[in-house]
Amino acid sequence: MTPIDWNAAARLIARSDGGSELSYEFRDVQSGTIATLVTAVQDMQADERARLLLDAGAQGTFSITEILSLAARPDFPAA
Repeated sequence: MTPIDWNAAARLIARSDGGSELSYEFRDVQSGTIATLVTAVQDMQADERARLLLDAGAQGTFSITEILSLAARPDFPAA
């Protein structure tokens, strides 16, 4: 399992295009730590989170499936 710095700064972004994952068609939704944003996504309805990505800088960009997988990790600091 790849270590995650749960306190690292990240941005939650939403695709505003027809489904492309190219970053030029994104809008910022929220910013905070990785842990805070993963928790926020967990609390959303499925239709609200369908087009979201988590941009965690050097730690990578995570799709909605990957964001929900982060929340299921044993080292996730649940709120």
